[in-house]
Amino acid sequence: MKIINFISHLLFFTGLLLKFFHIHYNAILILIGLVGTVIALIIGLLKKQEKAVSLLTLTNIVWLVLVFSSVKFLSIETVVLTIAIVLTLISTIVIVRINKIKMIFPILITISIGLIFYFMPTHERYKLLSINWNHEIETDYITWDKYSWFLYQNGEFNKALEASNKARDIAHQLNDNEWVQVIDSHYKKIEQRKWEEYR
Repeated sequence: MKIINFISHLLFFTGLLLKFFHIHYNAILILIGLVGTVIALIIGLLKKQEKAVSLLTLTNIVWLVLVFSSVKFLSIETVVLTIAIVLTLISTIVIVRINKIKMIFPILITISIGLIFYFMPTHERYKLLSINWNHEIETDYITWDKYSWFLYQNGEFNKALEASNKARDIAHQLNDNEWVQVIDSHYKKIEQRKWEEYR
């Protein structure tokens, strides 16, 4: 079980690292890692491992789900965070009662990453994950367009217009007329402050 757990975490965080560089299939690696941790939990339950270990494993999985949902900008982030906090409190109480507080230390990294991503403004998170080290950013007009959406959502209207303009220029240079029209539409919505949803 420990080997499965280790390999699963390795895959999860490798996928997360690849996401920073916008390398394809990063989400698949993250999901495989996530599924692996669930399998490790199930095996542990079948082997009737210590309840505190199972509870901590479950808590860690929920924090990993928070990281994943933050990276993919899923709308379930707040619900997942609430569950993660409740499970962390319960786990801590159980661990303190059996006097094994050191057991919680390994998941502190996951908790820290989850909290950092959750509380980071979405436009900053998106820039960090999809633009800063994206090796295709000079030709990636879809990423620039989506960045303009996150900037718009956070009230950064001038920067949103700049990002949208960059997206349009790239799409125009690459002769993608369909996307030029889409981006033009988004640009107008930013100007009019009437952009309700992405795409």
